[in-house]
Amino acid sequence: MRGKAGRRQQQQKQHGDGKATSSGKNGEHVQPVLRSSADAVTPRILILRFDKAAQQHTALARIEAFYEAQAQVHRHLHDTSGTGDARRYLTLKQAADAKVCKNYDGFNFPVAAVTQWLEAMREATTGTASNDEGEQDKDRLYEDGSNSRFWEVECNAWEIALLHHLASKGVRVPGIPETSCNQQDDVPCPSTVEVAVAAAISVDGPATDPSTESSSRCTRDSLGEGTGAKSMLGIIARLKHLDLAPDQPSVDVETESRESLPAPTYIISTLASPIGLSTVLAHERQHALFYLHARYAAACRDYFPAAESKVRTAEAARKPLHTAAIQRAIEYELALRRYPRVVWVDEWQAYLSVPLRHLDVKEFGNKCAGEVQDVAGFMRGESERAWAELAAEEDGVLPRSR
Repeated sequence: MRGKAGRRQQQQKQHGDGKATSSGKNGEHVQPVLRSSADAVTPRILILRFDKAAQQHTALARIEAFYEAQAQVHRHLHDTSGTGDARRYLTLKQAADAKVCKNYDGFNFPVAAVTQWLEAMREATTGTASNDEGEQDKDRLYEDGSNSRFWEVECNAWEIALLHHLASKGVRVPGIPETSCNQQDDVPCPSTVEVAVAAAISVDGPATDPSTESSSRCTRDSLGEGTGAKSMLGIIARLKHLDLAPDQPSVDVETESRESLPAPTYIISTLASPIGLSTVLAHERQHALFYLHARYAAACRDYFPAAESKVRTAEAARKPLHTAAIQRAIEYELALRRYPRVVWVDEWQAYLSVPLRHLDVKEFGNKCAGEVQDVAGFMRGESERAWAELAAEEDGVLPRSR
C-alpha cells in the first residue's frame, strides 16, 4: 500500500553501499527481529508486523519492487511460470538510489516472488565476484549452486532475517535445509555469515482482524445447500468470531500446532500500530484475497471496466459500476500515486472492498464519493463471499481454487 501524498516520508537509514543498519537510542546495534502470525481465515497468508517503517522497508522493499516490475513485464499478477529476470533485480545500492517503495504503509507479494527474486539475484551476481581481498567468501558461497547461501552477501541484515523466518515457516530458501528450520517459532535458524542477525521469530500475538463481515446467507450462497450442517456451522462460527470491534486483533482460532500449518503462499506486512493493525492490514488482506481467489479477481476486473460499452451493459443489468467519468477520475488518481496500470484493478478493489468501518468514500476525491460508496457496498459483498469460500477450503468443504 502506497502512502498518500502529504504523509510523512519514512526514510530507511543507509550505511555505505546501501546496506541498512539498525541502531538504538544510544547508537548500539539492534538485532533484526521479525514477528508474524498466520491469517485467522487461511494460513496461506502470512502477516508480518514491524515496529518501525524503516525496518519494514529495509526487509521488504527490494522484493516488492522486483514483484511490481515483474507484474508489469508479465502483464498478469498471477503469472508465476517465469523465472527471475536479472534485469529487474536491484542491488542494495541500486535500490537505495532509486528510492524504491517510498512511503509504503504496507507490503504484499506472493511467496513465489521471493523465490523468483532469489533466482534473479543469483543470475545477476553469479560470476561477478573478483579476486580482490574479501571476495573469496563470496566465491565459496556460489560454488554449491542451488544449495548455497549466495544471498547472504547480497542482502542486508533484515532481508537475511526475513529469509530465515520464511524458511522456518516451510518456505524453501537456498542453502537452508528444510529439516533444520522446522523449529519452534522462538528459535532462530543459524547464519553462516558474521552478521548480527537474531531471527528470533515468534508468533507473539494472534492474527489481526481480517475484517470479514460475512453472514450465514453469504456462506450459504457460496457453498450451496448440500454442504453439511456441521461444516456450515463451523465456517459461520469462525467468520462471526473474527468479526470483532474495529481496530481490535482477532483471536487465533487455529487449534493445530505450528508444525501442522502449511507453508504460506502470500505475504503481507504492516506496522504494529493502531492504524497499521486496522486500516492498513485490511487493505493488504484484500490484495491477498485478489491473488488467492481467482473468481473474486475476475469479478473485480469486470467491475472496473475500461470501456464505455461495459458501463452501459452494467447499467442495463443494474450493477453498481462506475460511470466512465468517475472511472477516469479514479484512474487519474491511481496514476498520480504512481501505480502501474497493470495493478490498477487490484489497488482499486483493495481500497473499496474493505469492511465498512475501514472504507474512506473520499479515497479518490469528493467527486467520486457517491459512486465509491455504492460500488464499495457491492464489492464488499463479493469480498465477504470470497473470504467465506477460502474458509470453506481450509475446512475441506470446498476444493482449493489455487
